[in-house]
Amino acid sequence: MKNVSLAALLIASATLAACSSSDDNIIEEQPVNPTAPKTYTMTIQATKGGAAGTRGLSLDGKTLNVTWNEGEEVEMMQRTQVTPEVWTSLGKLKAKASDNGTTMLTGELTGLTEALGSTHPLVFYLHSIDRDYTEQNGVLDRDDNATKSIEDNYDYAQSSTVSDFTVDGNTVTVSGGVTLTSLQAIVKFTLKDAITGNPLNATSLKIKGSQNMIESMSPTAGTKLTKELTITPPSATNVIYAAISSVGNSNFTLTATTGDNQTYTYEKSGVTFAEGKYYEITVKMHPEAVDLGLSVKWAPMNLGATTETDRGYYFAWAGTTGYAYGSGHDFSQDNAPYSSGGTYSKYKVSDYPALQPEDDAVTVHWGGQWRMPTPNEWEELKNNCTAEWKENYKGSGINGILFTSNKEGFTDKSIFLPANGYYYRTDSYYPTIYVLYWSSDYDLEKNAVTQAYTNYGYAYVFDVAYGNNQLYWTNNSTMERYRGLGIRAVCP
Repeated sequence: MKNVSLAALLIASATLAACSSSDDNIIEEQPVNPTAPKTYTMTIQATKGGAAGTRGLSLDGKTLNVTWNEGEEVEMMQRTQVTPEVWTSLGKLKAKASDNGTTMLTGELTGLTEALGSTHPLVFYLHSIDRDYTEQNGVLDRDDNATKSIEDNYDYAQSSTVSDFTVDGNTVTVSGGVTLTSLQAIVKFTLKDAITGNPLNATSLKIKGSQNMIESMSPTAGTKLTKELTITPPSATNVIYAAISSVGNSNFTLTATTGDNQTYTYEKSGVTFAEGKYYEITVKMHPEAVDLGLSVKWAPMNLGATTETDRGYYFAWAGTTGYAYGSGHDFSQDNAPYSSGGTYSKYKVSDYPALQPEDDAVTVHWGGQWRMPTPNEWEELKNNCTAEWKENYKGSGINGILFTSNKEGFTDKSIFLPANGYYYRTDSYYPTIYVLYWSSDYDLEKNAVTQAYTNYGYAYVFDVAYGNNQLYWTNNSTMERYRGLGIRAVCP
């Protein structure tokens, strides 16, 4: 706890008055001057960071230039009691402006314990001992509009304990100066859509770790540890900087929210951020899954889509390259994955019962445990949700089916599957009334027949048509795998 020593001003006055004689002397006790805390002055050379410093008012390539602002404050603490351990703030020293990592700190201190040795060492803290990483705005370089930029508020550093100091009258001297070491890394996140590679402009970015990687250390107000930090930039952007407490081997999750309130996520295990280091990370994010209370969670939009009403990309079965609607790609057997001269070299009836991860477009582009749904998972979606056909859904001009969960506790959750039809060669068929999506399995029985003849190969699809004011379900029908269909992803 930070102890602030205040001297009590003791004023005692007494008047002795004689009632019996006018010759009695009146003795007045004068106020006693209080003993004020001794004030010390200190001028000390301080080095911040050196080559590994995070302090940066400007960025040169991938190197942060270490600088000091005029008047920047460094708090000095001293251990004034060993058992129980008590650290007391002696005051703050102010820095001279410097365009490199070295400056001169000057200021006045009170409450110093002059005893030498390791019993009462000193420690220096840039931006005070209280660390709080909240309310960052994701801006690194300070400007007039960046009142919460990192270098002004969140670049914390401290020295090791300093026992070698001398006191000469009111002057405190530390031989050799002091070096402050950064307590966090600075990370530049560049956010992109996982499949399109387009910039993902976020209005907020939540950072979460399995370890206490986002720390707020406040010995004066109590230690606060949190595993989450939310950064809100001044405007939507795909480049966000963060000051993050140093940590090793953390499971790391980013959640970005876009202007249309769509959320995207990114996960990575074993993340290490070393103190005083600068990192640049390009993050390929995918939409956050929707929990409908089923055996799997569903993506809120198609693979390659940017909104829930976007048809996204069209894929051949077992193909990992997608093509936008109207791209002109030729979805024919000659262009099908593993097809050559009318014969397939993989998924031929007996080799694999379903898509392998390297041929699952979802797994390839989104990673983690994301994958294409099985026929049974499509059936589960149909049987446990209310399906409503929507014309011009949310004014998008796109028709499709809104699936709303019937599971208790999840009835407020839904996903929209836009009508997309399919591609045969370069032509699109029924894009406004057919809802067609690939499944991960292919039809072993039908392939056993066609293998001897056309060698087309067939995969299961989720197939719904709309007409006469009703939905026509033909789940688990089959489709030649060279045709172009949409993909909707699932995860555990």
